[in-house]
Amino acid sequence: MASYIKRAQRSLSIRVSSRVVAFATCLLLVALSITFYVSRRNIRREAIEKAALVLDGTIQHIDNTLHMAETASNNMLWNIEHHLDDPKMMEFYCRQILIENPNILSCAMAFEPNYYPEREDSLYIVYTYRCDTCQQDGIGLAYQYDTRDYTKQGWYARAQQQDQPCWIEPVLGNDNQLDDSI
Repeated sequence: MASYIKRAQRSLSIRVSSRVVAFATCLLLVALSITFYVSRRNIRREAIEKAALVLDGTIQHIDNTLHMAETASNNMLWNIEHHLDDPKMMEFYCRQILIENPNILSCAMAFEPNYYPEREDSLYIVYTYRCDTCQQDGIGLAYQYDTRDYTKQGWYARAQQQDQPCWIEPVLGNDNQLDDSI
């Protein structure tokens, strides 16, 4: 081995070859580093663009669903306003909203206390919901949303405080448990 090193030090061709190999190795490492950096940057940019497109699509889907729910309630508003004196018609319209809109899972109409003085209970709420074991149309009917007084629940109190319709987080029977099925 020592004789080879001595011969390489004296031979011009071996010295030039070793320097060319060293230079080519450095050049290859630089090229690979640049390729790695550019590839990484491009892949990251494409991933961000794809994520932005997916997010835009999801936002559009949510907007369409919310618009559909808002349109469904606005379409029934005229009928509801003209039949407010009849609690049975409120049940009909609440059920009708679900029949005509398969993407809506439930509908509730809550009235101010003593709105219907002829009723024995001062609170009146109509709550319709989809269920597999309910009647022939798959829609259940209830006269309460939770075991608590609905005037104390956030979904009712917030609309009363704002004195206008508003969107709230979906809940599962109480104000602290969010429904993420929507």
